[in-house]
Amino acid sequence: SVDYGGLGTTIPTEVNMTAIGGGLTWYVLPSGLYLSASLGLGELGIENTRSDRGVAMDMTLGQEWWVGRQWSLGLAGGLGLHEIAEPGLDDNWRGVSIGLRFSASLR
Repeated sequence: SVDYGGLGTTIPTEVNMTAIGGGLTWYVLPSGLYLSASLGLGELGIENTRSDRGVAMDMTLGQEWWVGRQWSLGLAGGLGLHEIAEPGLDDNWRGVSIGLRFSASLR
């Protein structure tokens, strides 16, 4: 659901975000700790309409552990932020997302 105008009124709907950009990851070896950040352009899809493009970013802090000679398993926390303009509106869509990520890597 979407909170309309911060008034506590919610409208049941489906919202998705698509983003493309670039990023960097820094590994602290041999500990397996890593920090990753990306910045790009994002676009929201609300039912059958698309927003203008805006800024989308993601930051991740994670840890990977070796479980074999070439395999590692990992756990990470992510923080995403976006600000995207909506055609015909004076205000922008702003949002924060947090996530827990699991990974398996072959090296």
